[in-house]
Amino acid sequence: MFTLPQPEGGEPIKLHNDADEFRDFLWYIHADPFNARDFFDAPSSEDKCLRLLGIANAAHMYDVEIPARRALELALAMLTARKRPFVLDVPIARRLLLVSAHQTDPQRRFCIDIICDAMYPRPVPGSQAQKGRLAVDPISVVQLARDTCHVDLLAHAYFYVLIKGDKYWENDSRLTAADRRRLLCGSHALHSPYSASRRSGAPWSGWPDANVHKDIVQYRSSLWTLFDDGRWTLTDGETAPSAAWGATNTQIPQTGAVARVGSDAQQAGDVFLEFLWEFSGVN
Repeated sequence: MFTLPQPEGGEPIKLHNDADEFRDFLWYIHADPFNARDFFDAPSSEDKCLRLLGIANAAHMYDVEIPARRALELALAMLTARKRPFVLDVPIARRLLLVSAHQTDPQRRFCIDIICDAMYPRPVPGSQAQKGRLAVDPISVVQLARDTCHVDLLAHAYFYVLIKGDKYWENDSRLTAADRRRLLCGSHALHSPYSASRRSGAPWSGWPDANVHKDIVQYRSSLWTLFDDGRWTLTDGETAPSAAWGATNTQIPQTGAVARVGSDAQQAGDVFLEFLWEFSGVN
């Protein structure tokens, strides 16, 4: 089709999806049986997973549901395998976010959870996969989540940015003023339940044994509320921007205002720093 002569004045073909994903879809349609068999029989790899997710995304866009479903099932099986031989990095995460938009819960939630788990700063015991870029550099996920409007994933990325410590993120130009304000909101909100546990002397056991970050499990479905700057009021009387969180260019007030949310913000930040200290060696 692309090698045929084009008529004079002909309009170029415009694709409404990623060109590489469309190329993957064309391969799926036109691959000879032997080539297709070799691909599907090949062991798990990053390239194979990327192609499957590309097929799923393009097939969804053109309402070819059976290939889309099959490709996604194979990709998810690969990504959730206990001994996955590759790490989940930004290219796979980007395609997984796009394909999740075509899903309904619980499968949509499942796709997001896979990316959240990939930010866990230590390798899962028994897994061949080591830490990938998402664990080493969670700000890359902040960028992805902003670009694709995934609020839940954005909150998880903020959490892991805090875990990395301020030396990791304080001078990173990829974070907007709104990102930094939300990190402030989340740092104050997160320390409250841990602080109460330490004061009571009770063991801090608010999580099951899971291969996700143990301190985040109890917030899994509502973590964004801790970083939502629309719920906060500044000490100079200004109100933080509303929950239209995508307004990432909002400037931080120049008055030295400090965020406050209820009585929790009156407590010193020492307990929260102790909360993070356990993970301060994770880079």
